[in-house]
Amino acid sequence: MLITIITEDEFGRSIPPLLGGLETEVLTLQQGRERDWKHSGRQLVAFCADRPYHAIFEELSGRLVKAELSVTFVCIAESILTVGPLIFPGKSPCYACYRRRLLSHTGPPWSIAHEQVVQSAFDRDWNLKSPGLLPTTPILAAARLKRHARLAESDYGLVTQVSLTEPRWVDFKIRRVHGCGCLPSHGSGRADMVSIVEKILA
Repeated sequence: MLITIITEDEFGRSIPPLLGGLETEVLTLQQGRERDWKHSGRQLVAFCADRPYHAIFEELSGRLVKAELSVTFVCIAESILTVGPLIFPGKSPCYACYRRRLLSHTGPPWSIAHEQVVQSAFDRDWNLKSPGLLPTTPILAAARLKRHARLAESDYGLVTQVSLTEPRWVDFKIRRVHGCGCLPSHGSGRADMVSIVEKILA
């Protein structure tokens, strides 16, 4: 199986040698932006970085999902290593759903405002980095990424957050944000009415 790693830093480049038994290639964000993914035949694309690149992650993952490719993410933010969500086209929520859900649970309004300021700064300057990279972090990341590479249906939408400062981790699955068109709607009648209400409330 081929895993395409998209990265801008040493952390991302350190992961492929740890993915024994899997064929890998490494691209920069710009190379990922310029590639025609419609005819790539790639099995899994993984964004691996020592900080989140929110805007480009959302833009590129949207294109990849439209090309019917599976996508996952491996990022460090402060003292947390986040692996996922594993996005499977048409069967799991998208990266935009993940980001909106995460922001809605950040905390009080001033915490959300702080997070949005940091996100905006990261989006403007790709050279900004997050602290928190330890020698063992790529090993943890590769182990979780190998799990996502199985593309098991039970892992669709799966996110794992691992603390880099204490022995603690959590697994959870993301849910679609109301009004997002990343998942097909099913049924008619009441289901259609629910869909209309979701769009109004979004």
